[in-house]
Amino acid sequence: MLVACALLAVSCGETSRDDVVSRNGNVSNRSEVVLPEASSDPSSTTSIQPTSDAASSANGETSQTAASGDETATQIAAPKAIGLGDSFYPSLGNPGYDVLHYDIDLDVDPTVNSIVASTSISIVADETLQQFNLDFSGLTVESITVDYNEVEFSRLGSEMTVLLDDPIERGSQFSTEIRYSGSPEPITDPGVPFAELGWIRRDNVIYTLSQPSGSMTWFPSNNHPLDKATYEIAIT
Repeated sequence: MLVACALLAVSCGETSRDDVVSRNGNVSNRSEVVLPEASSDPSSTTSIQPTSDAASSANGETSQTAASGDETATQIAAPKAIGLGDSFYPSLGNPGYDVLHYDIDLDVDPTVNSIVASTSISIVADETLQQFNLDFSGLTVESITVDYNEVEFSRLGSEMTVLLDDPIERGSQFSTEIRYSGSPEPITDPGVPFAELGWIRRDNVIYTLSQPSGSMTWFPSNNHPLDKATYEIAIT
């Protein structure tokens, strides 16, 4: 999420970013993190409104639902932004667990700015979990496993909810693997008005600016610095 900011740099061909098309044939659009106007009301919240290669719901927000990798089969309640109570970014991050380690494997095609990727996450449950959320913007999720068993998931905007077949007890360690693909796009974050964030392709180079909210454009995570973890990243 955060350690990896600006670590990825890949030389590219001559294809312009305006010509980039995702692996499933849909043109990827940029996402936007929209912060509320300044307010003394403590109930004010941040909304994150990304777009992606997944199908768009009727209200214009990105959604993706899958049952054991089948994106057409199951009706699952749409995930809701949860957040960790950050007054500036209240919708970033997710409670209920602590990430220990991310193992990220990226197969990058720099000529068309596309990836085929997997992220494996080692987690400890801070409470008994029936489901948990990850932050992930854009791209298409192919499958999710928990302890090597394929599970259902749903997506709305940058929130992805992983539904568990059996509860995970508080204090238990488990792993999840997310396989995904597509053409990553940066997000705009009013908290950083001078630059796009996330996965960026510019001047025939791919690089990442992951702080404070951009890492979710190229790998799923508990996207908040309160949940610190170690990382291993492989790029081919």
